[in-house]
Amino acid sequence: MFVNVVAPLLAVLLAVASGGLLGGLKDVDLNRDDVQNALQFAVAQHNKASNDVYVSQVAKVISAQTQSQQCQLKVWSQPWTNTIKVVKNTCL
Repeated sequence: MFVNVVAPLLAVLLAVASGGLLGGLKDVDLNRDDVQNALQFAVAQHNKASNDVYVSQVAKVISAQTQSQQCQLKVWSQPWTNTIKVVKNTCL
């Protein structure tokens, strides 16, 4: 039996809670933990890929935005064999 489940991502929940539109960009606080984590990750990846002798650092962050998304999960369930698996995931 196929069951279609629309599974909202965290970004969608944030967008709905704040009145944002699905797929639209929304400015966010630069001090949010997820923004700071993404910034640290981006700088680390840049430094890792760089052949420069010096390490790059962020001088100033001008803005940060989030984008809400919607995804679809298709789940196959066979209860009499205790089997359930995701057969389609558009969230990736």
